[in-house]
Amino acid sequence: MRLALLLVCLIFFARVVQRAAGAEAPPLAVLRGEKVMVEAEARDGRLCERYLASRDGEWVEVATAAPGGPMGPVFVIAAGGAPLPGTLRTVSLSGGALVEELAVGEHRIIRQLKIVDNGPWIRVVTRLEPSGRASLHQLADHLKFSHRADWSFSPSVGGFNLDAQYKAPLVLVQADRVALGIVPDLAVLGREELKRCNHVLDLDVPGGPVLGVGFMPARLASHSVYALDAARHLPRPILATYNRRWMKGDGTCHSTVCG
Repeated sequence: MRLALLLVCLIFFARVVQRAAGAEAPPLAVLRGEKVMVEAEARDGRLCERYLASRDGEWVEVATAAPGGPMGPVFVIAAGGAPLPGTLRTVSLSGGALVEELAVGEHRIIRQLKIVDNGPWIRVVTRLEPSGRASLHQLADHLKFSHRADWSFSPSVGGFNLDAQYKAPLVLVQADRVALGIVPDLAVLGREELKRCNHVLDLDVPGGPVLGVGFMPARLASHSVYALDAARHLPRPILATYNRRWMKGDGTCHSTVCG
């Protein structure tokens, strides 16, 4: 199964939070650009990630992998509804990309992160390589915003956005002058993939805020409002994408793709 979880937009404007020198062990690998940086490390066999943005030579943490998952930002949910346990095998830098390999039982997940044009965009591609049949309910990334949100945006009431509502495909949270947004890559999402399973943007403000994106079966909860369908599962391998965007304090957009 293949999940291309696309670009990450880190919007950082002003306040800088400095890290205490020598307070933490160095990460296993660092993907660094002029505007954005990703740190990856292993803690008790679990993948941990930090997403940072730069201003005036300093770095501020914008997001981390959502807590509670055994594989950092990657959540693989079995057809019965339980998260599949997994462990981190390797983290490395290869060809200008951060490459993470995880084991999910007999299955393997390869996750690649690459900064596009030195930032602010980061392209994330996650590929699940099943060993035999894999019956899944959900395959998605979840990121936790590192600040208390002052403002948020979701096209749909409740924050659960089905692909059918992707006329304004963006979920966004902002705290003062720091923000995180996710935009799906519609150029990669095709009709055949969406027929096989719903693609969803999810924004859980009380829960973090936590922003999620990936394949999640959905049902109609009420008029034009959708919810997760716990009774369905992914039929077979599929592909998805998402984006994050970073902007300067003057509001100038620094991406050629403003979803």
